[in-house]
Amino acid sequence: MSSDLRRCKRQTDFTPVSVFVKTQGSDDYLAGPFPGTVVDICSNGACLLMSRTNHDSFHIFHSTRAESSAYLYMEIDLPHLLKSITIEARPVWLNSFQREDFHERMIGIEFLNIEKDSEIISLLSQNL
Repeated sequence: MSSDLRRCKRQTDFTPVSVFVKTQGSDDYLAGPFPGTVVDICSNGACLLMSRTNHDSFHIFHSTRAESSAYLYMEIDLPHLLKSITIEARPVWLNSFQREDFHERMIGIEFLNIEKDSEIISLLSQNL
């Protein structure tokens, strides 16, 4: 029997997302964009489904965790609101699986610098 270690209730969602890797103190991208889909989301983090996680020798999960100043920078389009939002996050876990001819990856992320009462959390909880 497994227990759910999540800190909050997640809601299922299938919103497309573009994930980049940035380093603190710089506006330059280290890698990306990596296309993905938000599978579920809550105020603390999300689960992303990604078909591609590396570019050359850079891996979105392993390289970001190895470099302490690197973080994920996600762009989520909300076409029904005619706006997009950006979220900074760090990868927490990675699972890989094979589906037909495709090798998919699920990446758990934790949001950074998001206050519980921020506009981003309101948009995510009400409109996704």
